[in-house]
Amino acid sequence: MATEEGTFQFLPWIQMTGGDYDHVNTEGAVQALTLWKRFIDEGLASPDTLIRGQWDSTGTFNAGSAAMAISGPWELPRMSREAAFDYRVALLPAPSLDAPRASALGEGDNVILANTDQPEAAFAFLEYLYAQMPRVWNEFGYLPASRVEVDQPVNPEAYAAFEESMQYARNRGPHPEWPRISKAIQTAIQAALTGQASPEEALATAQAEIDGILGR
Repeated sequence: MATEEGTFQFLPWIQMTGGDYDHVNTEGAVQALTLWKRFIDEGLASPDTLIRGQWDSTGTFNAGSAAMAISGPWELPRMSREAAFDYRVALLPAPSLDAPRASALGEGDNVILANTDQPEAAFAFLEYLYAQMPRVWNEFGYLPASRVEVDQPVNPEAYAAFEESMQYARNRGPHPEWPRISKAIQTAIQAALTGQASPEEALATAQAEIDGILGR
């Protein structure tokens, strides 16, 4: 959990309470982190959740040893091979009817370096990549951030859920000091879930660190 994936997983919960990467110490974020801690304390989530990433967590779900997993559409091709049961996809639950929804947006940026020897070839390759975007859902389980029409999507119910979630998806940050900001959030999550600090204390510490990084 004390990884970038931990930040990725927790940021939407902060955002649905009116916070964001620069304002993590909200009352709702404390409630969400308290709920996560309760899952572990009451045995609703396995203790090794503290050391598992998205891949292993989804594998546990696929094996029938977990009731749910929170991850992204890139897991669907694997789930179709491994999960020998019927499953459904849903949006993250909002804390209240009037709360804003949120979802995390994974990113893979394609760039052309300024000192490349073959700028025209590089640009042609990028054009080819983006021309293939309608294929990525059916063949790889990815959903581009840009608006892409997918004809006859495989697993249409899951596609509809993830397509809706894209309305609420946000990038992590962005900020030049993102690694340090993310580290503060990761540390807070781990400290709370392992009982080293209360959720209130952990998020207050993270907020102080983030404020220092942002010069506030």
